[in-house]
Amino acid sequence: MNPKTLGIGLVGAVAALLLASPYFIGMQIESGAQSYIEQYQVPGYEYSLHVDRGYTSSVLTYGLGLDPSMLTSSADIDDEQAALLSAVFAQLKIRVYVEHGPVLTQNGLGFGLADMVTSVNGDEVPVLLDYLALAGFDEFFTASGRLEFDGSGEVDYAVSAMQYLDQDLGIEASYSGLTGTLNFEGLGRFISSEAFSEGGKFVVDGIAFVDVGPMKMSYEMALDQGLIWFGTGSADVEFDSLVLSSPEQSGSIEGLRADMYIFDGGTSDSTSIEYSLGFDGLDSDTLQLDNALVAFSYENISKKALENYLKLAMSLDFSDDDTVQAALLQFAIDELPEALLHNPGLSVPRLSFSHQGRSFEGSLRAAIDGQKVTIPIDFRRPDLLIPALTAELHLDADESLVNDLMIIQASSSVDASFAGNNEFDLTAEMRQTMIEQQASMTIGIAAIQGFVIRNNGRIKANIGLADRLLDINGTPMPLPF
Repeated sequence: MNPKTLGIGLVGAVAALLLASPYFIGMQIESGAQSYIEQYQVPGYEYSLHVDRGYTSSVLTYGLGLDPSMLTSSADIDDEQAALLSAVFAQLKIRVYVEHGPVLTQNGLGFGLADMVTSVNGDEVPVLLDYLALAGFDEFFTASGRLEFDGSGEVDYAVSAMQYLDQDLGIEASYSGLTGTLNFEGLGRFISSEAFSEGGKFVVDGIAFVDVGPMKMSYEMALDQGLIWFGTGSADVEFDSLVLSSPEQSGSIEGLRADMYIFDGGTSDSTSIEYSLGFDGLDSDTLQLDNALVAFSYENISKKALENYLKLAMSLDFSDDDTVQAALLQFAIDELPEALLHNPGLSVPRLSFSHQGRSFEGSLRAAIDGQKVTIPIDFRRPDLLIPALTAELHLDADESLVNDLMIIQASSSVDASFAGNNEFDLTAEMRQTMIEQQASMTIGIAAIQGFVIRNNGRIKANIGLADRLLDINGTPMPLPF
């Protein structure tokens, strides 16, 4: 073949491909977006998508509808209010403007499958128009990004800064806004995001003052290929400082943080979730704490049972207690046998803090050994699950700090005992003596019975349960049942 003819043919083929690609890419984007929406439909909600597809660009309009009956059944809302809220949600539309590749110009000249731009403003969402004007900005949220040929992409997003002042009412509110980046791979099967804000404040003269310091958050998730509601990943948010003040109380928290982790369970059909909340320091009018952390963990949860529970919860009429109880009981009968086979557990992996140089550390865990569960389960005899139950508790704390905690508990107990008793004149000195004696006796009795050990000014405990045998600080104690 003549090289000139071949060259002309190749150029023609490339030109035809470039001309056809935008339309074909637009079709694929519409199909993928519709499929994604259909996967995440749940009872009571209706996620909608309308696509205006053109040759080189498309407009994807996302909406959210609510079933009014769901609102009236789950909250103290009458039919008229529910219909009004449903109508408001019907106005909430988010439009995404998409430019089809392979040649892209919407977010700068380049190549890829698509460019995307969206914003939440008064024109796009009329119901927000008055609120946006009050806050002093035109757009609440903006985002733009690019989808690459391999299904990966990056989106930059921002929440607008705001400033509000009402001198007559003595109200001042400000927010620095938030900026972030979202990255994804595999057309959204893996997502990660990072965002940052300088914080904000809210002041009502003579009533309240709230100051939120710089904040950052991050998130990453790899979605399960088979079960769309599950995946593995983590999310966290951190605040440098939080200051609260009112005529009755004031205080501050430094280094406040919250974390969530989702990870694979011990079996392929289970998942585990852990939450934690902590701070570096708390200083208030009545309490000072340092290095506090509490974590909760749900281990080896059956994915099947969890997914079925989510579907059930979304379909229940919570205004009918008898129906709810019957549905939950039937759910337990249907799902519990399979769920227990995954060795589910519940734990507080860590509870720790320090106060005036004194430390407290503890943990608690309980789990079911699925291999020891007797099937079928007799729901009238929960004690039959004890052979499959394992548990452990650990405590290591300064004795003076434990005594202070017991004093707080004893204070409530003493006050409750004498509440409404006008025949006995309880003086402040007598009250304090009774509280201190009760707190000391509580620790002393626990030590005599062997539940805690006093050791060089510290209180320690290590208690376990396995195979119907309690181990209390090294002393075995068989269960009588």
